[in-house]
Amino acid sequence: SHESNTVIEACDAVRRSSSPALRAEAALLEARLRFDLEQRGRAIALLSDANAIVPNDARPTAGLARVAITTGNREQSVQLAEMALRLEPMEFSVPCSLALAYANEQHERAQLGWAAANALAPDDAAVAEIAYAAAFVEGKHAEALALEGEGVGEDHALAGLLEEAE
Repeated sequence: SHESNTVIEACDAVRRSSSPALRAEAALLEARLRFDLEQRGRAIALLSDANAIVPNDARPTAGLARVAITTGNREQSVQLAEMALRLEPMEFSVPCSLALAYANEQHERAQLGWAAANALAPDDAAVAEIAYAAAFVEGKHAEALALEGEGVGEDHALAGLLEEAE
């Protein structure tokens, strides 16, 4: 579409910037767009570029985990999501990628990921609904009910994820 091409052109221009932070942000934005356009190869290249520019930023690694999920490479998606968790556990995309990587395999780990994502973005209704459903499926009814009310505490959800990662 015209809008997609305009964003891609803008990202391309910014990636020629002298600022590493701007180049990384542009690569991440375009990678997300390419992913949404189902251009996985280009998304991977852009995420890899961003990872090289900002190696301590978990977002490119979390993005690569999501691409691995869509290509059916669950083992790689789990490895990348766990790597992102070690890099930057407080980055919203990390517990989301972790929850998606563990979906259908390790429900409790996936539920912890959604709870942590909900704690990091309590105003995101979509994440709250998924976290509620994941807790309920896991039989954690008290946590599910807490999500209906004021939400699961950030410390509890993130501590659970980090404890599992060690």
